[in-house]
Amino acid sequence: MAKTWDGVDRRTTSKKHDLFYRLSRVGNILSWILFVSGLVVLHYARPERISGVQRYWGVTGREEWNDALLPWLYGLFSLCILFSISMLLLRKYRSRRQNEKWASGLVFLIVIASAFVAWVYQAVA
Repeated sequence: MAKTWDGVDRRTTSKKHDLFYRLSRVGNILSWILFVSGLVVLHYARPERISGVQRYWGVTGREEWNDALLPWLYGLFSLCILFSISMLLLRKYRSRRQNEKWASGLVFLIVIASAFVAWVYQAVA
């Protein structure tokens, strides 16, 4: 005799009601928001470029990195990398298929954010 089952069938459950699905979507969006925020902070933290016309007219600009924004810059890009890696691990843990592809957007985000951290570290040092 078969046992009766009163649970929820995963095939009929909407993706919107799945905790892991919602968590992965929020994590992906948060990773990209952290990345864009890091780019904005990078814009204000880096030395200003002075063109030939500005130099001719005597316009001065900051020629060194803004030390007050560097911890924010490292923190934003590091959190972006951390969230992206955790979302990749969550996706790997949650995946039911062995041959499911990696999320190329998250891998791209990890590579680019790591490159920015390395570039800023090299430029400041």
